[in-house]
Amino acid sequence: MRRTLAASLVGLLALSGAAQAQAQEEIAGDPPVTEVSDDPAARAIAENEASCAGGAAAVDPGFVTLADVDGDGVNDVRIDYGGLTCDGSYGYCGSGGCTQEIWLGDRDGPYRLLVAGQITQIEFPAHGHVRLTRDGGWCGLSGAEICIDDYEVRDGTLVPVP
Repeated sequence: MRRTLAASLVGLLALSGAAQAQAQEEIAGDPPVTEVSDDPAARAIAENEASCAGGAAAVDPGFVTLADVDGDGVNDVRIDYGGLTCDGSYGYCGSGGCTQEIWLGDRDGPYRLLVAGQITQIEFPAHGHVRLTRDGGWCGLSGAEICIDDYEVRDGTLVPVP
């Protein structure tokens, strides 16, 4: 039975967390990521709390965003680790943005990781469309420049839009 994020979202501001996450970068064209989670927000918060090691962990607004990314009528989850702190420090962010993840929801199963990595901004211009803004190193530019890449979500993977 699939658990929802309701429990995490209801108590999100009361929960705390912070630490450096281990995130993999899914590149379009690679095999689909097989990582799954019944509640990716709770998982991230628990990892943060463990890594904060007694420090003052906190969850800021904007940590979790629900949106139907792939257009299947089921809410998917965007997690922005920039919303997790330890002793007021944003350990998940750097000059290339913050660690962010998109998890695809399924009516009958756990969430599946679509993409994770150091990302400046994630936008969902339309159902089935993801726009990633990252530092220039991702597209052969200097790190101070930006790359904006558009993708379609097909069969649980990101496919570049020409």
